Amino acid sequence: MTKALWCVMAAMCVAVMAGGQDTLPGAVGVGKLIYAGDHKTECFNDAFLEVVDRGSRVHVSRQLAEVKLHDVKLFAHPIVVMSGKGDFTLTDGEVEYLRAYLRHGGFLLASSKCQDAAFDAAFRRAMAKVLPDSPLAPLPGDHALLKVMFDIKQVQTVRAFDKPLWMIEIDGRAAVLYSPVGLNDSAGMGTDCCCCGGNEIRNARWINANAVVYAMTR
Repeated sequence: MTKALWCVMAAMCVAVMAGGQDTLPGAVGVGKLIYAGDHKTECFNDAFLEVVDRGSRVHVSRQLAEVKLHDVKLFAHPIVVMSGKGDFTLTDGEVEYLRAYLRHGGFLLASSKCQDAAFDAAFRRAMAKVLPDSPLAPLPGDHALLKVMFDIKQVQTVRAFDKPLWMIEIDGRAAVLYSPVGLNDSAGMGTDCCCCGGNEIRNARWINANAVVYAMTR
């Protein structure tokens, strides 16, 4: 992560963020995307942000802030979360914004909710348009992202699943962490967010915390 670059890019957002900023001074804001028009990232537990804020040197806001993918405010958030269920198609403008965001140091933490096959297919199709020269690939078990804060020796899924974590690398750094299973950590979010028999990653909170620290220190 090039912090100087993010200072410049975030400066573009000062005017539009004034009066509406819910991030504490000095804290990194982590966004949750509204994408494909009106698709919202919902039922993604933000408890990992408190884990990061309490247990690392990275000072983050403890709440996810909604941000539209095709909006300059995107560049005020060095890390964004994207999740959902069902099919979707990014607009041309969203594809361009996400490509610029990732190529200039942004980090995307993305997840199908409860191993939703339609979202998985749509996400893979979208990323092939966003970064055609940087394909999704399985995250190696010894990758630095899995070691940076917590030593993740095993990705624990509700039901067995081959290759639960995927990544996209840009210039030697992971710019995207994606799970087709579920990084939502929805078990602690009440019945409205229940997977109700669907698959998800049990230790997602610690993986998500690692992703934030990795993104902010690389």
